[in-house]
Amino acid sequence: EAAADCTSTRVEWLGYSGESRGGEPLGLVWPVHGFNDDGSYAMATSAHGEIVTNLILLLGGLIDRDVWKLESQTCEVGLPTGRLRFPDVAIACRPGRYAPHPEGKELVLLNPAIVIEVLSESTEEVDLEDKPADYLSVPSVTDYVVIDQDRHFALHHRRSAEPGPPHWDVHRIEDRSAVVM
Repeated sequence: EAAADCTSTRVEWLGYSGESRGGEPLGLVWPVHGFNDDGSYAMATSAHGEIVTNLILLLGGLIDRDVWKLESQTCEVGLPTGRLRFPDVAIACRPGRYAPHPEGKELVLLNPAIVIEVLSESTEEVDLEDKPADYLSVPSVTDYVVIDQDRHFALHHRRSAEPGPPHWDVHRIEDRSAVVM
């Protein structure tokens, strides 16, 4: 229902709202590309698309494709809470593990190792405030990288190896020649 006015808008599943209509449970969703100031759905920009394309091309040439599976914006990541997130790029150790699907399709990835988001003005708050905790809840995720398309910086969240509750060690990268490892 949240995307009824714009059927081409993909939404991330955030869970059940606790409400129902006609006996059917209602859920909470968030448009993948966020909202404009006027409340309408925001779509990805050309710069966003170019960064994602460049990441796919770069990573596709760097990773061992027999060991790693590279996913792009068509992939959903399933969280332990039942939420679904659509990262811009995800890398999983092969074989990828997927949630059961009635038609056997591999749509909801359960074991991403690296998740990458490209910030947009409309998704910045969710990408920086909500998604780090969501991705930290997935035991297989070791790295969460957020790339700002406008201000030319990246945040590299790396799962801490320290004992205790899981948390991210976060590094801000502003040097355009830096390498994220």
